[in-house]
Amino acid sequence: MKTRDFPWRWQKSLVIFDLESKSMFKKVVIIGFGLIGGSIALSIKKNRLAKELVAWDTDQDCLKKGSELNMIDGFAENIKSASEGADLIVLSVPLAEMRGVLEQIDLQDQIITDVGSVKGSFVKDVEKVFTKVPPRLIPGHPIAGSEKKGMRASEANMFEGHSVILTPNEESDKVALDKVSKFWSRIGCKISLMSAEDHDAILAKTSHLPHLLSSLISESMYDEPDRSGALAHAAGSFRDMSRISASDPAIWADIFLSNDLKLIESLDRFLVRLENMKNNIASGNHSEVKTFLERGKTVRDHFSSITKEL
Repeated sequence: MKTRDFPWRWQKSLVIFDLESKSMFKKVVIIGFGLIGGSIALSIKKNRLAKELVAWDTDQDCLKKGSELNMIDGFAENIKSASEGADLIVLSVPLAEMRGVLEQIDLQDQIITDVGSVKGSFVKDVEKVFTKVPPRLIPGHPIAGSEKKGMRASEANMFEGHSVILTPNEESDKVALDKVSKFWSRIGCKISLMSAEDHDAILAKTSHLPHLLSSLISESMYDEPDRSGALAHAAGSFRDMSRISASDPAIWADIFLSNDLKLIESLDRFLVRLENMKNNIASGNHSEVKTFLERGKTVRDHFSSITKEL
């Protein structure tokens, strides 16, 4: 059994780390202490990246629990006080809440990054609050997560071996970009740099559309007259295809609507392929059906070979 299967047994042991050793930052503040925020906190502790680690969340109880478990060193009552004196702020709140959080930050010379799944909408929120993207604000998105939710599902090794996409612009501070890159590298991520537009186009195809389709597979059973009976006989295909549909609906509704244009483009291309496949099956075109399945297997095999973990 891997340690990630029972996180609460080992989280208390994180207190043994000497945070004064090899710390990249004096004070790191995590705004939003759910699954991703909690996992970042555990990763910071594990890798000794901060002398002081503070969090803020609307749920004060989860902050108290995180403090009791030594996931964080303390927590703030509000965002403004949390951001004071920080040299790194990590924004880990839902996209719909991002602008409200940005408006409460006491912007000084802190380095700021985020973990949002859509970069275009985040940049627009930043520009509406600060007029332009501050040079020391580096948008980011770690390509890792879980269908689970809440800080109780946090994992210290969630980001290890995964990619993080950073989307700086021409005015981004090079020192800030370097520190954010090193921060994620120390956590175990591989760094990719691209524009916010390219990020959103790629994620629409590789994350947002797959999630939509997973939810569609599950939702198609919602009105099934004998849903329990059908699901009792469902095999691994339904289990694997529907897994990510267990994710937080509110968060994913925000993602879909924040990246609506790119998602619709991907969905339109998918619908053309789906209609073609429907016609090939209806006409009994074995050759085209087999070719379709072979192409799908080729892509999956390629994906498995480059991720080395599936």
